[in-house]
Amino acid sequence: MEYVATQQFNNLALHQSICLGLIWGYLHHFCAGIRYLFLDLEIGVDKAAANRSAVSVMVISLTLTAILGLRLFGLF
Repeated sequence: MEYVATQQFNNLALHQSICLGLIWGYLHHFCAGIRYLFLDLEIGVDKAAANRSAVSVMVISLTLTAILGLRLFGLF
């Protein structure tokens, strides 16, 4: 009985949206952490490269979130 209740709760759009937000937060934090590791190695420190890497972090994290969101909402 608890399995069915948990499954119904997980299928709520509100719950899935909250999970999607948490997934984006984790992925953004992960990608930004990799960016800062490169900055610590003094790779991409100048302003233009830093701006490109910041945009790259946002694009990569949103792309990965979209892919996982499609999976979360059961579209593939």
